[in-house]
Amino acid sequence: MANMIPSHRTVVKDGAVICLTLLAVGVSYGSLSHQAGLHLWQTAFLAALAYGGAAEILFVGTLGASGSPVAAVLGGVLVNSRNLAYGMNVGTIAPRGWRIVAGAHLVNDETTAFSRTGASSEQRWRRFSVFGVVMLASWISGAVAGQMVADLTDTDAFGVDAAFPVILIAMVLPDLRRQPTLLAALAAVVVSVSATPFVPSGLTAVCALVVLLPWALSTRRSA
Repeated sequence: MANMIPSHRTVVKDGAVICLTLLAVGVSYGSLSHQAGLHLWQTAFLAALAYGGAAEILFVGTLGASGSPVAAVLGGVLVNSRNLAYGMNVGTIAPRGWRIVAGAHLVNDETTAFSRTGASSEQRWRRFSVFGVVMLASWISGAVAGQMVADLTDTDAFGVDAAFPVILIAMVLPDLRRQPTLLAALAAVVVSVSATPFVPSGLTAVCALVVLLPWALSTRRSA
């Protein structure tokens, strides 16, 4: 198990790569936000408040397609509901008190996966919280930059939206060596792919959360 824990240098390098990628995705979001008619302060405020990536992009995309603000908000909330599963994981390492409330805002795909590289609960929490703050700063910075250069470049041409799935797979590969985790992941893939023709883009990951129900029921019975 010890050889599966990355060194401090590797953790810092991986964190830097993820933050740079998030910065680039933030530029795309800022550009879409500008096209949807949002002002710079609105783009930055939404990035800081929602901090979900896909939720903000769905929100401004809906507005840009002349959708109603209510539909945009509900879509963003639904996409971000996947964080409920991540919160269950982070909640096991979070200290009690105000820090768990502040940490709830930092829960997302990347911070949860990054925290799992720690050797102890304390180390995992430190990596989660520090990385979460740095990621938030990168996301907001990218959003502001994208808003400012929206008229100068076509951010869709970069294809940076494909980077995060690759990064997340690389980060959780050690966990997939455990058979129960691997089986749950494969089941989630089957559910997600099967739901693709029937649900809007971005919601297949939410549908995949149903694979957690057997685990939740078994945990409740054992308690």
